[in-house]
Amino acid sequence: MLNRKIILLPLLIILGFIAGFVFLLRGCLQKHNNYGVTGVPVVSADGRLLVVVVAENEATTYSQNGGYRRTTYSTSYWLKQYDTETGKLLKKKKLVKASELNNRSVACYGAYEGYIWLHTDQLRAYEVGSLDEKYNEEKIAAAGNINPDIFPYEERLIRPAVENGYIDFFSNSGEEYRLTLSRLEIIPRADLPEEKNTKSASTSRVFHQDDYGVRSDSLHGKMFIFAKDSIEARNSSPDSYSLHEVSYRMKLFTATYTSRMFGSHRIFSYDVVQRTGEATYLNPCFAKDSYQDKVIQLTNPDGFLVIQQDVLGNNSRAVFTRIDTANRKVWETKSPVSTKIADCIFTGNYCIITTNKDYAFSPFIGKDALCIINTGNGKLVLPSLKD
Repeated sequence: MLNRKIILLPLLIILGFIAGFVFLLRGCLQKHNNYGVTGVPVVSADGRLLVVVVAENEATTYSQNGGYRRTTYSTSYWLKQYDTETGKLLKKKKLVKASELNNRSVACYGAYEGYIWLHTDQLRAYEVGSLDEKYNEEKIAAAGNINPDIFPYEERLIRPAVENGYIDFFSNSGEEYRLTLSRLEIIPRADLPEEKNTKSASTSRVFHQDDYGVRSDSLHGKMFIFAKDSIEARNSSPDSYSLHEVSYRMKLFTATYTSRMFGSHRIFSYDVVQRTGEATYLNPCFAKDSYQDKVIQLTNPDGFLVIQQDVLGNNSRAVFTRIDTANRKVWETKSPVSTKIADCIFTGNYCIITTNKDYAFSPFIGKDALCIINTGNGKLVLPSLKD
């Protein structure tokens, strides 16, 4: 018995030392992960699958000599696929680590004919359903028998218009080319006919970061306008991108109108301006599909999806309201997220929004909230980005 105690005593001392060391190590090391959506969300053709690029940033803080605390960061990028109805994660695929990008950025440009077009370390396309890689710069160059060095090194030299079926880019030597997404041909832009209207939804998102809605839009031959009063409504324009915050509640007005071109600008003239309904809204807008670059107009009943705030200031949360053309509420849903919206996508019966959880806080890796709104009944789902 004495020998057993002699043997167990050193073992207990060692185990105690290990436990103490682990406890001390945990006290010195602290880890925290952040998640954010990068680029535009993508929905499958049948509307059942939602795919986003999620940046996962791991921050590790540890103590050094003298009590100095140092934090290191490691960011990885994932493709994550969710069920659109429930928000449940179905599958995910690791794309790349930030340390492998040599200061290049990751971007998701949208989908075309079932493929998601991204820029990671190069242009790549993934199948929406399987998340398998289908195309990359080497494959595209080999198919066209061209030098892969024609593609740009940096994402800033790319002008995507995936919604229009092409991606324009500048080579590292300065020549401009177009990649057609239907045939995967690379054509010098100089060989293409001159385009009268080169605007794309991607370009609009670059120049109008908060372009998730407008305060006036036409439907059934009438203009619907959010304004303080009829005078402000009469002086408004559907071409205005301003969603500036105001301290008063706005009313909904309708107006008959005519329009004419003045140079490259369209001038609107309103005839009969009158208030519609009694409901008022705080900093409202008609939700806009940022991928298609047009206001979301709903049917059965005809009307709009309105995005507004519950209160003013940094504690505000987004409120989603579906209204008909008489300004009657079909449903209203209060959310736990802010109106710092990057993208608002409408497909089928769903509106998908990427935004910040907090109005005053903007994570550097992307939007930290992903929302799915059923426009039929107002049900709101927030998929987990960390799954």
